[in-house]
Amino acid sequence: MPWQPGTAPGVTCWTVTTPWSAGSWTTSAAGRWIPPATASWPPSTAQARAIRCARQVAEKIPGLGLELRSGLHTGEIELAGEHIRGLAVHIGARVVSLAGPGEVLVSSTVKDLVAGSGIVFEDRGEHTLKGVPGTWRIYIATSA
Repeated sequence: MPWQPGTAPGVTCWTVTTPWSAGSWTTSAAGRWIPPATASWPPSTAQARAIRCARQVAEKIPGLGLELRSGLHTGEIELAGEHIRGLAVHIGARVVSLAGPGEVLVSSTVKDLVAGSGIVFEDRGEHTLKGVPGTWRIYIATSA
């Protein structure tokens, strides 16, 4: 069953992609709709709001019988019609692939951008991300 914006009680912003839905929906986080094959989170959402939103959803969604794994990265993208592409998209996908159920992982780029926001992180170490040059330090958002 596809989710519609506003149907998850107590959740004010979220993105859900299921095999049955036409895409990802976001509400009240100033995000934009991105087809599910291209992104895990809308790039136009401010990083601190995205982290807080993902943590809120991760806390509420188990009551619906679902698990959420979130990974956030920010960077330059290319728009190709309704789709996005570029290295930042691949990095975001690799970060989310490292997340466990209920976790919100971020790249060091995101962590640096939200300095002073009050969001607390724990270091998850350096990781090699498939298809991405170098190593990347990954953090888990423990409170927002």
